[in-house]
Amino acid sequence: MARQPITRSQPMPRRKAPSFKSGAIVRCESTQEEEAVARFEACPSVTKITAQPVRIAYMHEGKQRRTTPDFKLTLDDGLDVYVEIKHTTQALTMAAVLKARAVGSAAQGLDYRVITDRWIRVEPLLENIRILQRWRGATRVSRDRLELFALEPDLPLPICIVAERLGGLPTVAAHLLNGDLNINLVSHIIDRHAVVLKEPHRATTIARELPWKTPEGCEIWGGDK
Repeated sequence: MARQPITRSQPMPRRKAPSFKSGAIVRCESTQEEEAVARFEACPSVTKITAQPVRIAYMHEGKQRRTTPDFKLTLDDGLDVYVEIKHTTQALTMAAVLKARAVGSAAQGLDYRVITDRWIRVEPLLENIRILQRWRGATRVSRDRLELFALEPDLPLPICIVAERLGGLPTVAAHLLNGDLNINLVSHIIDRHAVVLKEPHRATTIARELPWKTPEGCEIWGGDK
């Protein structure tokens, strides 16, 4: 059972990140965690996000300890990955502890990873995801809409034209975040005249994947990049 964010002697900032994939609000303990949720929401291989899902026992310096990963990610292949969000400097400082946590997780049959800001705070990708989230609002869409098939032969087209064809900007934004439509999210800040592409932009495709599935990656403990 997932637990509520922990209470510390010095309260940490509480943030709430809406998750369409989970159908719920994901409670975060930092701005970086909230940003990570935004990245996960725009990552097609993630189907569900659960905050602080389970306690993991591990050995470090001869003592048994426990930790709670920040999130459990359910992937489109059915696998669950338990991730901890750290700043790069913090991750390097805690390398021995994080490796011990990975060993403890593996002993419990859990896939544990550490994701740092080097993957989370990629700009302008993160800002573009934020823009699409604002445009989408509360709009939900199905991936099997016939309009998408009818639209494809005419692409590339500006977002504003696609919005006219699909019934509004929120619908377009939802499809872009779902990965149903393609757009370059990594070379410039998008606006309503940004072009919806016929084929995935390679840089965007890489940036929207989880870090251990990309050649760029970042500091990862608990699995190969």
